[in-house]
Order: sequence, then C-alpha cells, then structure tokens
Amino acid sequence: MQDDKWYTFIDDDNLLLDDTFLYEIPYYEEGGFVGCNPVLFTRQGRSTFTTIMDWIRYFEDITVFRFFTGLTKRPWIGLHGEMLTVKGRVFKEIGYDKSSIAEDFNFAIQLIRTFRYQ
Repeated sequence: MQDDKWYTFIDDDNLLLDDTFLYEIPYYEEGGFVGCNPVLFTRQGRSTFTTIMDWIRYFEDITVFRFFTGLTKRPWIGLHGEMLTVKGRVFKEIGYDKSSIAEDFNFAIQLIRTFRYQ
C-alpha cells in the first residue's frame, strides 16, 4: 500500500463501468484532504427499495453533503462508507481490522475521529 495513492471502498453489489468517478480526486488532493466520497451514480438493481435509497444518497451527495464539506471543510454529516476514498497512509494509521456488517462506514467514522478532514 502506497502512502499517497488513493484507495476506494466499493461494495460487491456495485458495477463500475469506467473510472469517471475519480474526477473529484484532484480537487481533494489540492485541498490537502485525506478522504472523500466521490458521487456514486445510481443504477437500477434487483431491489426497488435499495434503488430508491441509492437515489436518496445520490441527492444528498450532490446537495447536503457537498454543502457541509464545502462550507465547513469537515463532513459533519455525509461521509459514508460506500465509495469512501482515502489515501494509503490513512489505511496504515487507522488500520482496517474491525469486523462489522458496515465496515466501510466504521472506517469513515475512524477517519473523522483520527484525521483533520482538511
């Protein structure tokens, strides 16, 4: 694992068709951030309920979450585990050894507690 390389949590139910979700990384890199949540565009899955919840997350990603990270420079609300993207040194410092059904979200919580977001 390389300290300055970015790593992304991707759930097994997601399908990445290209690397366009990486377009936000230069912004965060220039700002000195160690973690971010690129916007995850929703696609229709097998579960209607999951698709609806994913659309709600998409809306919050581009509105409420961007407001908090843009205005306060801290993810007071809105840093979620899915598509959580962090620098390699973050993995090394925090570690990734918590057993949980929501391990990526637990890691996001540790990120906020351990690092200054910017």
